Amino acid sequence: MAPSTTRDVRFVTFVSIILNIVLASLKGIVGAMAGSQSLIADALHSSSDLLGDFLIIIAVPFWNKPPDDTHPYGHRRIETLTAVAVGFLLLITVMALGWKIVTRTVTGSHTIPGIAALYVALISIVCKELLYRWTLHKAEKLHSASLRANAWHHRSDAFSSIPVAISVLSSQFFPSLWFLDSIAAIIVLAMLLHAIYRILWPAFHELTEGSVSVEIRDEIMAIASRHPQVREIHRLRTRRIGGRIHVDMHLLVDGNMSILNGHEVSDQVKAELMARRPDIADVLIHIEPYP
Repeated sequence: MAPSTTRDVRFVTFVSIILNIVLASLKGIVGAMAGSQSLIADALHSSSDLLGDFLIIIAVPFWNKPPDDTHPYGHRRIETLTAVAVGFLLLITVMALGWKIVTRTVTGSHTIPGIAALYVALISIVCKELLYRWTLHKAEKLHSASLRANAWHHRSDAFSSIPVAISVLSSQFFPSLWFLDSIAAIIVLAMLLHAIYRILWPAFHELTEGSVSVEIRDEIMAIASRHPQVREIHRLRTRRIGGRIHVDMHLLVDGNMSILNGHEVSDQVKAELMARRPDIADVLIHIEPYP
């Protein structure tokens, strides 16, 4: 990862840390004072966001190391492992929120949340949605799996505040609907589970050497096939390392072509692929004679 990219990742994460500290503190304090269990649960969610940010800050120097003898493909998989850590952190949050709901249901305790909880929930929705859009934009630009995971963490936090706002607002006009606070917490859990899937599935797919999508494979084939000297392509294999694509393929060319010309064809195809798709980190091409 280039120094400028590292600076961008750190800057985005530092902004996220500051906002999450403010929101987590605000939700926790106001939730306790206003008697809103769902807002307190939302504060726990924001706290998990904060821990995810710290994980990225700690991991960036490690995945930024250049390739060496023991890691010839670089250290970008550390970024993927960081995304897994963020996902499991979110899963732990879901378990904690679930336990709160069960405990509250069993004890049968309930209170009417104060109106201050509504204001905090609305502030959180706006701030975290804006942070989600900005972080996701940076993640796509930098091809950062960990930033992408954190972006979805922000989106789930924004969405989790919506049922909190609705439940608090409803209970102000209809005190008998106190149970909406518990329902809001259940909705938060469902949203968190969806966010966990969006984070963990791509990471596990990469760690198990899963290929890129059929659409990307077809695009790679199409780009390589456009070269006038390429007769056929086979054994195309792809994988991701830290969100970047590594490609290897066999190109069949005229059997009478010299080794030098074959090497030039390989370099040209590689250059075209990396120019068309900036998320491709490397292309390994084996030249074979066409029958």
